[in-house]
Amino acid sequence: VKKGTGKVPDSQDEVGGWPSLNSFPALADRDKDGMADEWETANGLNPNDAEDRNEDRNSDGFTNLEEYVNSLTQK
Repeated sequence: VKKGTGKVPDSQDEVGGWPSLNSFPALADRDKDGMADEWETANGLNPNDAEDRNEDRNSDGFTNLEEYVNSLTQK
């Protein structure tokens, strides 16, 4: 694809290697709702209530989980 041949590379050698991606430890999420406890607290949610992921705290049409995921792109 990178070379315009229209094929998927078979190995990293064909494209000069894979990118190096940084990783970090997962953030605390006590209720396992997919939103970090720190973010929930900062946004007026309960880090012990998994059901708040489906609510729309600010009535903008997006669930709290969608708001959280979007916030990850802002870093």
